[in-house]
Amino acid sequence: MPSLLAILLIVNSSRGHHFVFRYPKNPVSNAERNEGHPDPGENIQSSFKRLSVGNLDQSEVKRNWLAENLFGYEPHLLADILSPKASLCDSRFQLTIDGLTFVGHPTLIIRNLTKRNEAGSENGHHQSKTAASSSDSSPTGEKQENSNTPVSQVTMFHLVFVMEPAALDLNREVEDLYNHVITKFTAALRYEQIRCGYVRQEADRIMALTDEAGTNIEFGYDELMGRVLAQSSLARDIARIYYAVKTKSVAQVEVNNYISLSLQIPPYLPKTSLNFLEEDDTESIEYQYEHYPVLRPYHTLLLLENAEQLVSEIPFDSSPTLIQFIKALTPTKSLAELHEVIDCSLAQIYRLAAHLIYWKKAKLIDAISIRNVYVTPPRANFTNVATIAEQFQADFPQLDLFTLLSSFSTPKAYSSIIPSREQRSVYIEALVYLLKQDLVIQLHTYIYLMIPKHIKLGYNVEELEELQHDMSTELVASSTYSLISGSEQATDVERDWLKRLASSQPREVASLFQRLTQYFDGKHHVEEIMYRENLSRKEFKLILNRYQEYLVTVIHP
Repeated sequence: MPSLLAILLIVNSSRGHHFVFRYPKNPVSNAERNEGHPDPGENIQSSFKRLSVGNLDQSEVKRNWLAENLFGYEPHLLADILSPKASLCDSRFQLTIDGLTFVGHPTLIIRNLTKRNEAGSENGHHQSKTAASSSDSSPTGEKQENSNTPVSQVTMFHLVFVMEPAALDLNREVEDLYNHVITKFTAALRYEQIRCGYVRQEADRIMALTDEAGTNIEFGYDELMGRVLAQSSLARDIARIYYAVKTKSVAQVEVNNYISLSLQIPPYLPKTSLNFLEEDDTESIEYQYEHYPVLRPYHTLLLLENAEQLVSEIPFDSSPTLIQFIKALTPTKSLAELHEVIDCSLAQIYRLAAHLIYWKKAKLIDAISIRNVYVTPPRANFTNVATIAEQFQADFPQLDLFTLLSSFSTPKAYSSIIPSREQRSVYIEALVYLLKQDLVIQLHTYIYLMIPKHIKLGYNVEELEELQHDMSTELVASSTYSLISGSEQATDVERDWLKRLASSQPREVASLFQRLTQYFDGKHHVEEIMYRENLSRKEFKLILNRYQEYLVTVIHP
């Protein structure tokens, strides 16, 4: 999610609102970047030079350090804005200012203090810690704080994600971030704060380091951030989550060494029309749900990391079938074939596959075949092509990456690229590598059915040619080829045309053709049709050959 700019931590206590932490250290919005914002790597020393440090006393230096603007706003102002009243807490918070969207889940702690003993009683071995924390947070029994500690009793904390998404992506990105990251991480922090005052302790630690930096002119941004990340586990978790969301990866965090979380934005497949001739087609299509692909028996998984490494990362209490599934995965075997190898239901295979896809350990593809057509996608990212080429050369010394990529410039079966049978295995492995790097994609074949004018007029070809001599040009021209969007949507007249067209072949072939006409609408690719109708490739080719003059094939992703 490139639109994520920063993560902020706001804490409310009996002493007021506190802007505790931000990551990264100096985020820049697009508006600031366009206005020539200073280099984000600039340190505090150069900032003080602009402020003429010699003319300021130490308290003024400290105020300027703590009041370093963020996105053009003073931190204390942001702390006030991002600290909603109690009635608005414990629910989604969303605020957009000047193109910046602030999203979070402000969490009240004060109303939950009485639950600490309950949390402790559920875990006997943590009871002493819970009791101590309860006394810490009690308004009457609170421990004496060190004079340098900025936070006393925490009443609310708010982890805020600052985004700058495109207008059309705003709702989706906010929903994804809130549901899959913010609520889960905030819930873990709330639990730990109630159990042992974790958020308060971390806020104290971070703000003590910030105070120290504010009194030391030589203390730079980088040094402060380094110390905070070294000494605060909460700051490190925030940094991990920031990079995971930014890079669309998984953040493995262990909140206070007590609660393990795996956080990510799940894989998202933007809805695109399967019929590229009808971009605004709103018909519900079975190929994909709102965000995730539908699994089919002809699909398979492409592991994004080594199988042995993946197995080593799996918890010990995981399903043995999952481990068996990972070890059996190969991109040339379909899920249907794996179902027979592993000897478990296809439904269970789907569940295991969906699990690996969700956690971005694998990507869904059609089983690799040399008959498939692959091309370089128009939006392929070649930013890291030099690094990829170096790795490719190490893995496949007999091949050249750029020569191979040039072979995918025009659509053709992969078999035509492989020079010899002996090199097939190497080229298959190279294709797997390119698919992992998203440097090639598979094209599928879609079919349209065209009804010629002689069928529409009820004549054979010879009769129509004779008729053309006697009919006016206008009448003949009024009867052209017609595109039928499948027999399911065909009118009664169009159904008659289909029967007339099918009857030109033997009965068995004609019957199969009529069965398949519902798919000849450009929305179902060949593999999908064969799966739905349980056809072999040989049977399907028979129909294509017999009716080739009426069928138009196109290829696209």
